[in-house]
Amino acid sequence: MSILEQLRAKRNRPKYNLETIEGKFAHFHRLNPHVYSRLRQLALDLKGRGRNKYGIAGLFEVLRWEHAMTTTDDDFKLNNNYRAYYARLLMANEPELDDFFAIRVQKQ
Repeated sequence: MSILEQLRAKRNRPKYNLETIEGKFAHFHRLNPHVYSRLRQLALDLKGRGRNKYGIAGLFEVLRWEHAMTTTDDDFKLNNNYRAYYARLLMANEPELDDFFAIRVQKQ
């Protein structure tokens, strides 16, 4: 079972390898559930305003801007490598966001 499948299944303690991008993403996601929640809300807001497609990169930049405007914490970082994982997870978990983000075929 892949990390994304484990996260979708909402298992409490998925096993992940911190040597891989997928494992690092799973670790970050588990420690920062607010990132998923905010990305979800931003995407649903756009969908509600009539957008059928949008780029996850744009939503990442909104999160970065919001964080910079509301805190002096320099430790919080959003790794661009996690964008595709968040896009896939959002589309898998939120039926109304199915096919909302353009994604590439994942390399194995």
